[in-house]
Amino acid sequence: TTYLSVSTLASTSVLTVSSPVGTSSFLGVLSIGSTTPYSTSLLAVGTSSSLFHIDKMSGSIGIASTSPYGNFSIEMGSNPYPFWIGDTGTSTPSFTVTGGGRVGLGTSTPNANLTLASATTTTLEFSTASGPTNKWTLGVDVNDQNKFKIASSSDLTLNTRLTINGAGYFGIGTTSPG
Repeated sequence: TTYLSVSTLASTSVLTVSSPVGTSSFLGVLSIGSTTPYSTSLLAVGTSSSLFHIDKMSGSIGIASTSPYGNFSIEMGSNPYPFWIGDTGTSTPSFTVTGGGRVGLGTSTPNANLTLASATTTTLEFSTASGPTNKWTLGVDVNDQNKFKIASSSDLTLNTRLTINGAGYFGIGTTSPG
């Protein structure tokens, strides 16, 4: 069931809102929270600035933007985290994108272009098929003195092929280099 759709009719977008009790279509502007929506708006939600905007000519969606650059745009504004996904009631995100374009999985403060963080073993898996075969995993094993490992499985403790310890020693085929 489609509850919200945007279609084009004679170079103008039409907003259609559907529910089990009926359907409403808007040709023009639907504004919530403002009597003076932006001239490019099909749907505008917000007061002095658009919190949510659907462009009436392109159908593009903007969050905190009245001029979305792509089909879906989120503008940073004064918020350091324009995109954040997390569990209810927690301040630790599952996924975040900072205003500088850094991506964090399990952290709100990515220190590189891509940061993976976890209180338990942090891993990155490469796979060519589903199931336990054809997998390579690399990461930091917190249960083994924070050693960096590469394993030919989805578990760093199984089939470990390369290990580097904190002193810089590396071992091939062993988890105890040195």
